[in-house]
Amino acid sequence: MKRVVRKITQALIIGTLVFGSATFTGCKKKKELAAAQAAEAALLAEQIKEATALLESILADNTLDNIDANYDKLDKVKAMKLDNTGVLNLTIKAQEKLAADKEAYALLMEKQRLEAEKLRAEEAARLKIENDVRILNQHFEALVGEKDFEKSNTIITNTLPMFANDDVPVLVIISEENGEKDYDKPSTIRKYLDYLKDRKEYKAVVENVVYDDYGKITELELRKK
Repeated sequence: MKRVVRKITQALIIGTLVFGSATFTGCKKKKELAAAQAAEAALLAEQIKEATALLESILADNTLDNIDANYDKLDKVKAMKLDNTGVLNLTIKAQEKLAADKEAYALLMEKQRLEAEKLRAEEAARLKIENDVRILNQHFEALVGEKDFEKSNTIITNTLPMFANDDVPVLVIISEENGEKDYDKPSTIRKYLDYLKDRKEYKAVVENVVYDDYGKITELELRKK
């Protein structure tokens, strides 16, 4: 009888120890799970905070200077794959803003390209006028100073291709008052070159040159000295 009682007692003790151990292990696992969940929640909160800050910085950027950098920020947020309503709404707004910024930047670049192209064209036109004025004055002066008939004709032959045709008008300003110009009798480039060849006198200077779309002179204005 005593043996039976002893065995029962031992069984109860062992059962108590096993139950206690199991209970302790279960509590430990619960604590570990809770700690892991808390860490995960904290990480998620930190990611949401970081993503929100990145998206808000994109939306607050009123320049077009940081489009690429802002797209990098947006990609970083997307890589987080956050299922958060606030982040998702901000992401949509940021995407729309960057799309608009990209379009505005493209328009700005095109405007600047056209402006630069216009400036280059204006500069090229200015340089052409300066060069042609210099050449014409040189040719006119060379023509009145040339005594050889054949060489005079060569100068004329080299000058005429600058004009649209032989009948391009040549106007000589003899006076000007309050912007109103008074011209000598109109002539043509061919007649004017022949005049210089025969009279050997060039008492004027090129004042203005008008061109056609092919860069040929269609009107020549001189000012009498």
